[in-house]
Amino acid sequence: MIRYLNEEEKGKTRSMYEASFPEDTKAFVDYYYRTRIKENRILVMEADQTRSSGTGGIRPAQQQPEVMIHLNPYRFQICSAPAQVHYLVAVATDPSVRRQGKMRAVMERALQDLEQAGEPFAFLIPANPRVYESQGFVFVSDAARPGAEEAEPYEEMSVLRAAELRLNVQKTVEIRANEAQTAELRLMKQREAEVGATEAQAAQNSSADLSLTAALPEDFSAMASFANRLQSQSCDIFPLRDIRYYERMRQELESQEGGFLLQRRRGEITAVVSYGKEADEKGVLHPQLQEVLASDGQEQLRSQLKDFFGECPLDQEMHYMMRILSLPHLVKLLRCRNPLTLKVQVTDDIVCANNGSFAIQIGQNGGTITPIQPEHAEVKMKIQELTRLLFAQQRIFIREWV
Repeated sequence: MIRYLNEEEKGKTRSMYEASFPEDTKAFVDYYYRTRIKENRILVMEADQTRSSGTGGIRPAQQQPEVMIHLNPYRFQICSAPAQVHYLVAVATDPSVRRQGKMRAVMERALQDLEQAGEPFAFLIPANPRVYESQGFVFVSDAARPGAEEAEPYEEMSVLRAAELRLNVQKTVEIRANEAQTAELRLMKQREAEVGATEAQAAQNSSADLSLTAALPEDFSAMASFANRLQSQSCDIFPLRDIRYYERMRQELESQEGGFLLQRRRGEITAVVSYGKEADEKGVLHPQLQEVLASDGQEQLRSQLKDFFGECPLDQEMHYMMRILSLPHLVKLLRCRNPLTLKVQVTDDIVCANNGSFAIQIGQNGGTITPIQPEHAEVKMKIQELTRLLFAQQRIFIREWV
């Protein structure tokens, strides 16, 4: 049976979590089961287990999870509009029932339920990307794919389309991507010049202008305002911050013996830094930067962090896969700097509501999607390929653990 656990039942998944993710410390798992499961949903597939009582009798059947997926909610900003999005974590199957299609059945239920709720997409970090590709998830760019430099190219997706239409679509995407990169490069150089001028001016002032201190709970509101404002300037899709977000993150970082640092200039926040600590093979803890959000004073920030920690690298890259859930909701939220027009026949093996033929238009003011007759479609795409296409122009920032 596939069902969502109630609040009292969620704790019984902890043994499966610990067995499936032994790299997580006890302190981190304590945090997760103390805090995160209060606001998430846990979807499981259960099996009846009838046991002997030892006196010849039979104990009542107990339901034990064979498969689980945790659906952790986030508030995202998608092209200036807020939306709820779920991060799928703790995806686990008991070793005794692997390769029986049970995880796929649970994942299909989760994706269908999220589509019914009108959510635009879901995301996850894959242990085995090939498994999730078959469920409609993709890395939205080759650069986002782990080991992209060494890996062989993706196998061609089996889509039915005319060769010349395929070539035209690819050329259009490449042209628009190049135009977007050129514009972004120009903007980046302009920002670098502005930052350079700002830092040159700051260098003439006292180095005390930029202070680095530990954050306190009363700073969380200002931290959220700073982070959202900074992200809005450089990203199209990112998780929104608020006091509750930073309170939860504080507990997560403390489970890793870390916390927040703030850089300020004359009382105003110019950088928010989060860090934890990770044990090496000898059990010695070393600091790891998890996220650095900085507006200016970046050269001095690097120097300050080196003074504070010594060597403290940014934690490993986090490679997320994304999947369209409700195609109409996503299209209406998206904006493109280079307008996109597409007449497409979509196939989705899991979320049936996405199947059909549509005219999709996305411009600087938003997107529209209109059903059309199949014979009017100019190209056929699986949901995986359409996901890559629609996210191609979006600047995405995600660095969430759970």
